[in-house]
Amino acid sequence: MYVLQNNVELVMGAKRSCIYDLNTKKMYSLASDDVDILRRILSNEISTKVALLSDTGRYLLNAGIVVNKEELLPKIDVPKEEFIVRFAWIEITQNCNLICRHCYEGSSRTECKSEISLEQFQHVVDELERVGIDSIQLVGGEPLVHSQISQMIDYVAGKFSYIEIFTNGTLLTDGLLNQISSCGITLVLSYYAEQPMLHDWVTRTKGSFKLTHLHIQQALDKGVPVRLASVEMKNIPLLHLTSFDVPYRTDLPRLIGRADLSLYSRDMLKRKLIVKDSFARPIEPTEYYRNKVLHNCFGERLYIDCELNLYPCAMERRITYGNLLNSTLDALLHNKFASMTKDKIQGCKDCEYRYACYDCRCDARNASIDAKPWYCTYDPNHGVWIEEEAFIDMLLAE
Repeated sequence: MYVLQNNVELVMGAKRSCIYDLNTKKMYSLASDDVDILRRILSNEISTKVALLSDTGRYLLNAGIVVNKEELLPKIDVPKEEFIVRFAWIEITQNCNLICRHCYEGSSRTECKSEISLEQFQHVVDELERVGIDSIQLVGGEPLVHSQISQMIDYVAGKFSYIEIFTNGTLLTDGLLNQISSCGITLVLSYYAEQPMLHDWVTRTKGSFKLTHLHIQQALDKGVPVRLASVEMKNIPLLHLTSFDVPYRTDLPRLIGRADLSLYSRDMLKRKLIVKDSFARPIEPTEYYRNKVLHNCFGERLYIDCELNLYPCAMERRITYGNLLNSTLDALLHNKFASMTKDKIQGCKDCEYRYACYDCRCDARNASIDAKPWYCTYDPNHGVWIEEEAFIDMLLAE
């Protein structure tokens, strides 16, 4: 009598299904006929000899997907996944001295937007500390445009195990750098290109590269931990950092705020797409089990804007937990958005790959919160992958 091997999961889709073999960390796509053969083997409707006559039967038996009971492997300990916020962004201003082309906030130096007061900032910090969140990042807009940034740095220092300030770096002063250094704070700086003209094209501010580059070096000279964040764009080559020996990351534009498809080249779009090969990578058991119960970002992060609204992500404004002005943090936090798994996303809930798929809800291109990612080429209702170039043509024609 054959049984399904321990740690092997069969996930049904609208048209096809997928085997997640968490022992080998491999995934296998099955047509409905293949699933029927699996069912018949497990129910003892067909013999081993008959099963081996089909490609599917041979695979299921030879790959150890179905086994005799005495061949069962030990079960993986399934972790208990809970909604625990480990990291929070605190937005202290929506104002900025630059006008970056891809800004998710839509910040600008040409209009006056909201800022958090020092008292409200202290209240937010106290609440985060009280509930046990130990890592934070101060963001904007541009946080250094806030007139009380120095007092905020003093107040937050020592209250968390890890503190970052995300800044474009143009407004850093010697005094601020000394303060940041003494408080053990890390700087994350926007850095788009090593060529001044290209960086300034992104920020739409002449001279911004010169200031950012200078202040990165000054920060390093003072021993301030620094990492850089870049965004690739159609007219900006992928950053290969040579000027500084620091960690850096380059992301593709998220289509929210000012960013739109005009920032993408065809090659960038091709790298952005969810395609069949996206699932050729190993699937970790922890990833599979977590994705069944928690959103990959919403399940552990929190964003508090300068008006004290709570959001599940720095770039997400369509859903909110509430406002911290009239409630406590632990009273507002709940599992509603943290558990927004692919089982609740239109066009994804019927996809057999849904527990191995990374999900960025905010990168929505003005779609609804539960919309299928605009860059996914799979049609689960028909079980087919749309050819990449044809899919890109459809995107660009819209």
